[in-house]
Amino acid sequence: MKKRILALALAGTTAFSVFGAAMSANAANVYWGGTSSHIGAYDGAYYQSYTPAGDITWDLRETTEAYTEVAAPLYFAGTEAEFNRLPNDENNVGNKKVSSSDVYKVPGTTYDASVSSHITDYTKAPSYYTSVNAFAWNIGYTVYDASANGVVGDSSTGPIVAVNKNTGKYYIFDREVWETYYGSNSGHYQEIYVNETTPEGLYFLKNGTSIPDMDDYKENNGNGGVEVLTLAQAIDQHDGYFIVNDSSYGETITNMYSIPSGTASVQTRAYDSDNYVSVDAGAGYTTLDAVDPTDIDAVLEETVYPSGVIYLYDYYDNIDSRLDADEIADAWADGEFAQLMYETTGKYTDTITPVTSYR
Repeated sequence: MKKRILALALAGTTAFSVFGAAMSANAANVYWGGTSSHIGAYDGAYYQSYTPAGDITWDLRETTEAYTEVAAPLYFAGTEAEFNRLPNDENNVGNKKVSSSDVYKVPGTTYDASVSSHITDYTKAPSYYTSVNAFAWNIGYTVYDASANGVVGDSSTGPIVAVNKNTGKYYIFDREVWETYYGSNSGHYQEIYVNETTPEGLYFLKNGTSIPDMDDYKENNGNGGVEVLTLAQAIDQHDGYFIVNDSSYGETITNMYSIPSGTASVQTRAYDSDNYVSVDAGAGYTTLDAVDPTDIDAVLEETVYPSGVIYLYDYYDNIDSRLDADEIADAWADGEFAQLMYETTGKYTDTITPVTSYR
């Protein structure tokens, strides 16, 4: 935290001192003509507390991209065919080059430190669910977990999931209806619906559909079961790529392609453009205050924010004196700040550190 003192800043006489003085006024809690641009700050009449942006770094050097092999499985936001069409990694024969934004970590998997930060966390998938129920609800279904012999829930009273041997489709039955009319001990057994071969797993019933009980069965002339989807069919109902990480289910559910270990190389360094500029304080610091520093009235009326704005006043002591504020503001606005600094200093890359002491 730093406080700019107006009276001291206005005492400068050089071109950059004048520039700095204006920026100081801009960053101060100043009462001018009976008004203040920071009414309610209650921070005194001559200064305003705020957090300066961090180091500004520029770089005009061209840096080639780099890819590093991932010796662990990944999820790829695409199909296997799309993965196989990706460019080959010449430095890791047999590997495909993948972008960081297209691959996701597999829950419970440990990645090498050299690549971990370049792989998107699975919680950032286009759609991420912490429960199978949430996934089912999103696609308009209710999920049922069937164990051996298609039994759902209570082994004595729970519904039964059975397969129609003629169509291969799965249906869910009320237990009483099943045992009375469909099961092998019902006396009506015709081997059309069989539960002994029902795979254990998840089945999905369309929301708004009920499982017919005995009364429903009699009223509907023997229509006892309602169709359910398998997990694979339910996955196809989802729009876009997703990951379900439900610890109670025991495995991750996704429609992404699972990349085998050691077959993908993730991008760990991008090609740098010829006007690379970064601010250490983060992506939020992208706005450069461009108010004309020679227009004191405009500077005094300018709203000052405690963070998020880069005020050139913070850096003027450490910027080449041949540059004026307008040149810097114009270059910043045009995306040519790095080029301007190179032409002025002769350096392809350097860092400008803000002055954090009181003035």
